[in-house]
Amino acid sequence: MFLQGQYFDELQYSRKFPNTKFEIVRTELTFNELIDIKLLGEYLKPEKKLKAFTKEQFENNEVHYDGDLLKIPIEQIKYKRCWQ
Repeated sequence: MFLQGQYFDELQYSRKFPNTKFEIVRTELTFNELIDIKLLGEYLKPEKKLKAFTKEQFENNEVHYDGDLLKIPIEQIKYKRCWQ
């Protein structure tokens, strides 16, 4: 699952997220809006921070959106986003 958004800022600054175990609660309505993030595990130190998507990636629809379920290996995501 691809996660991004300002609602993670407070969790990151307080070292609560990323987490070894968490539950995302979203609406089933039109916008799949976030309701809550339940942290059930321990803080997990990030391995690396990926670069932001480029303008060209947005124009070519090569981006992921918050809540997307990705069907590609994490290593492929790391490689494509870090070296472009």
